[in-house]
Amino acid sequence: MSKDISHITIEDSFIKRYLAWSNERFPMANVISGLITFFVMSRLALFLQDKALDFTPLDILGAVAVVGHYFVLRVFDEHKDFKVDCINHPERALQRGLIKLWHLDIIAAVFTIIGLIYSALISNNYLTLICYGAVYLWSILMAKEFFIGTWLEKRLTLYSISHMLVSPLIIIWIMSAKWQVPTFEFYVYLILAMSFASGFSYEFTRKTRGPEEETETLDSYTKIYGTGGSVLIITLMNMITLGCFLYLIPLMPNLRSILAAMGIAGFAAAQSTLFKYLKKPSLEGRKKNEKSFGLFALLLYIALIVGVYAN
Repeated sequence: MSKDISHITIEDSFIKRYLAWSNERFPMANVISGLITFFVMSRLALFLQDKALDFTPLDILGAVAVVGHYFVLRVFDEHKDFKVDCINHPERALQRGLIKLWHLDIIAAVFTIIGLIYSALISNNYLTLICYGAVYLWSILMAKEFFIGTWLEKRLTLYSISHMLVSPLIIIWIMSAKWQVPTFEFYVYLILAMSFASGFSYEFTRKTRGPEEETETLDSYTKIYGTGGSVLIITLMNMITLGCFLYLIPLMPNLRSILAAMGIAGFAAAQSTLFKYLKKPSLEGRKKNEKSFGLFALLLYIALIVGVYAN
């Protein structure tokens, strides 16, 4: 939950104003999530090739680059949604003028340079640089709403699918740094499917709103599918996520039962709060759904990294 920033004014230091914005729009949880994603996916790429799980200085730069690109995506969203957020969220730091878009652009540019440097330093015939280019190109298309924004905004599910595709692209970028040639095998496709399904589930969870949240200007899946339909779709995505995870577990025979139990426990926790929300939809219930899904995703990643190092 964001802290109250009503006491912060334009007279405060830039750092304080920036932190007010980042607490709302790019909190530490996002940073940690990006770091975990890089660490887990880079280790999986090595594991699937039976390579040593060595951690190098370039990995540190890569982790910064990945977190940085998530920041770039947030800045693109801030540009895209600025006007509508002035209506829906006038209390936010950016909408109050505590921070300016150009401030964020400068930071995003620095992270872009870091991403380019990291990708160019990988010695695999520019494969990683090409993958980063694909990620960045797709991110720009997302920011421009694929130049069909008016049409796409009326089709929220298709809108989300098009935006969720950046998640597997980022994972390909991360994994490519451990490849000499493109190494798309069955288990890589499973990982990409798990990433897409989990991202889609979170996006649906985030926009499956309680009745008190609904407004004409806020996007909502409950407006399209109703509470029951939205919960059903989230459940299906969670099942796909868990299924992909369980299919990876036989690669890790040591601690296999414990790893599977961790994934199933996370799934059960996510579904438990989801079904409670189904009975009584509310803003509080929606926030609990987000937290329980976060726990589900975290347990999956912890299980994968434990499995990789235990085998």
